[in-house]
Amino acid sequence: MDDLTIQVRYSCPLCGLVDTEIPVKARGEEDVVTWMEETVIIALANDHNARSPFCKPKQLHNIMIPIQNADRVGGPTLQ
Repeated sequence: MDDLTIQVRYSCPLCGLVDTEIPVKARGEEDVVTWMEETVIIALANDHNARSPFCKPKQLHNIMIPIQNADRVGGPTLQ
């Protein structure tokens, strides 16, 4: 399960990014708060910085994590 990813979207009104989609490692057995702090937030920050290096928002907006066909928030899609 370590290689599974999900597609997460985010927006940044300061630099104009809208529904920007990035792959994020799917949540394993860790709790959702740990996964958000150690995986999702870091991935979003890294992607935003790569796309808009001069934009320094205090927060990103409209973070969308798919849950359809998954058994938990951040979990991989079940077939």
